[in-house]
Amino acid sequence: MKKNINKISLSGLVGSGKSTIGKQLAQILNYEFISVGNFSRKIAREKYGMNINEFQKYCEEIPHIDIEIDNHFAKYCSQNSDLIIDYRLAYYFIPDCFHVFLRVSEEVAHKRLKNAKDAQRNQEFDNQKNMYEVMKKRNEDMRNRFLKTYQTDFTDESHYHLVIDTDHLNPNQICDLILKKFGNL
Repeated sequence: MKKNINKISLSGLVGSGKSTIGKQLAQILNYEFISVGNFSRKIAREKYGMNINEFQKYCEEIPHIDIEIDNHFAKYCSQNSDLIIDYRLAYYFIPDCFHVFLRVSEEVAHKRLKNAKDAQRNQEFDNQKNMYEVMKKRNEDMRNRFLKTYQTDFTDESHYHLVIDTDHLNPNQICDLILKKFGNL
C-alpha cells in the first residue's frame, strides 16, 4: 500500500458502526464523510418513493440500478481525496484506499439499531415486527446481490487491510485503532 493514501473505507454488516465511526474519523482528520447508503437512500426516496429496504428489493429485480449507483459513487470516490467512505464494495471499486472491515455480532448490531439516534435509520425498521430478522435479511440480501452482480463477497475479511471486532469497543477506541494503522502506512 502506498504511503500517500488519503482515503479510508469502512465496510461491515448493518449495525457495525460504519456511519458513526466514519463521521468521527472525518471530523478528526478533517476529511469528507460520504456514504453509499445515504446516496442510495436519497435516490430511493426522491426518484422511486421507496425506503431503503424496498429499494434494495427493487434493485434485486433490476440489477442495473445497483450498477449505476456503484459506478457513480466509485467514480466520485476515485476522483476525490481526503475521504472517509462508508461503502461495502470500496475494496472492489477503489484501489487507492485503506480498507477497514468492522465486525459485529448480530446481538450487538440489533442493540445498536434499537438505540440509534438517527431517525432515518430507525424509520427503516419502524413498521417491522422483528428488527432482528429484518437486519439479518438485509445483510444476507446485500451479500447475495453483490455475489450475483460482481462475484465478490464483501464479508470475506481477506479484502481488507484492517479488521476490527467492534462488539466491546467504543467509537473512540475503534477510531484510535484505525488511525494508528492508517498513520503507519
